[in-house]
This record gives sequence, C-alpha cells and structure tokens, in this order.
Amino acid sequence: MNERIYTPTEINRLARDLLEAHYDGIWVRGEVTESTHHSSGHLYLSVRDERAVLRIVQFRGVRPISYVPQIGEQVDAYGTVTIYPEGGRYQLRARAIRPAGDGDLKQRLAALKAKLELEGLFSPERKRKLPPYPRRVGVVTSPRGAALRDIVTVAERRWPLVDLYLFPVRVQGEGAEAEISRGIEDAGRFHHEVGLDLIIVGRGGGPQEDLAAFNTEGVARAIFASPIPVVSAVGHEVDWTIADLVADLRAPTPSAAVEMALPLLAEALAWVREQMRQARGALLAPLERSEIALRRVLARRVFRTPVRALLAPLDRLDTALKRRPFRDPFALASARGDRLGQLLRRRAFRVPFAPVEVREQRLDHLVDRLALVLRPRLMATQARADQAIARLEGASPLGILTRGYSLTLRPDGRTLRRAAEVSEGERIETLLAEGRLRSRVEEVVTDEPGTEAQPA
Repeated sequence: MNERIYTPTEINRLARDLLEAHYDGIWVRGEVTESTHHSSGHLYLSVRDERAVLRIVQFRGVRPISYVPQIGEQVDAYGTVTIYPEGGRYQLRARAIRPAGDGDLKQRLAALKAKLELEGLFSPERKRKLPPYPRRVGVVTSPRGAALRDIVTVAERRWPLVDLYLFPVRVQGEGAEAEISRGIEDAGRFHHEVGLDLIIVGRGGGPQEDLAAFNTEGVARAIFASPIPVVSAVGHEVDWTIADLVADLRAPTPSAAVEMALPLLAEALAWVREQMRQARGALLAPLERSEIALRRVLARRVFRTPVRALLAPLDRLDTALKRRPFRDPFALASARGDRLGQLLRRRAFRVPFAPVEVREQRLDHLVDRLALVLRPRLMATQARADQAIARLEGASPLGILTRGYSLTLRPDGRTLRRAAEVSEGERIETLLAEGRLRSRVEEVVTDEPGTEAQPA
C-alpha cells in the first residue's frame, strides 16, 4: 500500500501531464458563451454543447490575436487539453481559433478558384482598361448601405459630371448571390440602351461570412460576362474575394473604387489648359516668325523711301524711250534696207554678164519684200511698247505730277503728308512734273478739328 500523500498542486500537475500527453493537437467545436479579450492580449472563452462547458484560452504569442469570437458564435478551436494547476480547472490551450466550418469553406473556395482560373476567368489578358472620363456609371449595391453614400459623396467631389445609376440588390444573406448576379446583368442590358461606361459592384466591410455572396460562382460569371468594365469594391483590405479576381479592377473599399474610376475635375481642367497652351503656341509660332520676317523686309530702304526707289527705274525708262527705235521705227527699217542694199551691191552678190537694170530690179524687189516682212513686226513692237509705257505711267507716282500735282519730300527722303511732320526752318524738296524745287519752311500751319485752315 502506497502511503505517499500528494498535495493538490501535485495532483493537478500529474493530471496535466497525462492530459497533455494523450490529448495534444485536437479540435473542439462549441457555442461561445463567454468571450474576453484581455488587455494583455490573451483571449479567454467558454464554449458549450448540449450538456457541458469547456474553458479555452489562447495566449497572445508572437502576433496579436486577429479573430475574437462573439457570444453565440460557433467556433472550432485547435490545441491541447491541459489543467491549470493553481485553480484545478482543466481547459483547452488553443493555438488557433476560427469560425465553425471555416475549413470546409476554405476548401470549397479553393476548389472554385481553381476551376474558374482553369477556365480563364482570372486571366490578366482579358481585363479591360477603365475609360479615362466616364459619363455614366452603374452601381450594384444595397440602397441602404453606407457603401452607396460613400460612392455618391466621392463622385460629387471628384467628378460632378458623372451620372450614377443604382441597381439595388442585397449584398449578404440568403438570395444575395442571385440578386447581385442579376444586378450586374441588368446593368449590362442598360448599357446597350443608354451607354454605361463601367460598373461598380460591392459593399462595405464586415466579417468574412458577410462577404460570402462575393465568393460565389454566379457572381463571378456575371462579372465575366459583363459587356463593360467592372470594378469590384468589396470593403475589405486583407483577403481577396472571387469577385476581386474576376473583375477588371479591384478596389479595397467603395470610396477607393470611385477614386480609381473617376478623374479629379481640377486635374482634368489643368490638363485641358495645358493642351490649349501648347496648341496656341504651335499655331502662333509660325505667325510670329512670319511677322518678324515681314518687319525686316519693311525696314529696308526701298520701303522707307518708295519715291526715290522709283526715280532710278523711271530715269532708265526715259532714256530708253529717247532711243532711235522708239523715235522712228520706220526710219530704222529704212536704214536696215539701205544697209541691205549696200550689201547686195557688193561684188560677191553680182551676177556675171547680168545687165545693170536686172540687178537693180532684183534689189528693189528684195527691199520691198523686206519692208513687207518688217513693217508688221515693227508695228506690233511699237504697240507693245506703247502699252508698257502707258501702264508704267499709270502706275508711276510721278504720273500724277503731269496733272498739276506735286510731291513734297522731307530731308530724309520720306514723303511729307502732314504739316506737323516738319518744323520751321527745315528744308524740304518738291517734285514737279518737270524739275524739282528746294525750299525752306517759314511757317507751319496745322488744321485743328473745329477750326478753318488759315493760309500760310
């Protein structure tokens, strides 16, 4: 008979060793009746079934605990059955706690993801770019959720030119999958009627089970079949849903979806102003270069003193008109005939043994023929010369002088148009039809508005 006497602490430790040796790495499922997340970071739970209650403790470990079950939830806890020696209560020291059935859900999601990925629903090549300046946007979400208010608020602030079209659906619970799928399809049909630019589908944040509708095959295929780009805006930052993987663009929140899909009005206006500035510069630069070239040409002397520039050509024309061909074209023809006669009288053109009368007749005949040939040409030349002279005289500023007018020049050669352009004592030059006059200004009289001109 063993008469050793054990203390309560020793008994509890023996029981702890036995339990931990035989019940390590087991799963326990139950309904949460108590839940305390201590300030130290440890989590204390009580779970029950129809007959018993079990204490569960999860220590903080290296990282803070991310999942804190609420009272009434069904949870699965994985760990080791042990006894707390000081209190004598046995409990489950958990290493992981998750919602009940979460493992089955992850397996189903993994299988669905693999199936859709194999069919090409997640392919990056099929994802479409969003239009840069949307005009009409469809929104598939709950009409009573905060997501809709966030979308409207951000859209009005960023791009007030957009029109939002709501397709109300339930985003969680029974029937949510069918309503979301139908809402996306309705938006696609509405696009063919009014021309939607894109669709935003999503909801606000929540626990993983509330996002179940966005992890369904029906919603995934509706997004894939959409005729226009789809933005997934499910309010969760960490995990990705099936809808996120199929959509053309994934946004972490509904507000972020609007910021990613709609431009900022101020930035768009700044871009338009910059484009207008560049276009204006491209259009005006050639004109400015042409203006500079024109100013250089106008600055030449010929444009500063046009009258003097015309005097030299007119002098040359006058000299040409005084030449003999223009004075008497028929005399020129006669002189040419005389020279031809002299040439024909040379010995080289004489006919041996021909009588003198015959040679004279031939000479007269040749002279007459020459006159007949040259006379029309000379007359035509004279007519063209007369026309050219008439045009030159009509275009010449000096042509006006022959009608009794005069042209007054300043000392620098510029034409004098107003009396105020000269001063008393300044020398001026007056061009007449024949000759020039140089004089000095004795008095300058200007005609002021409302007064009569006074004689100089």
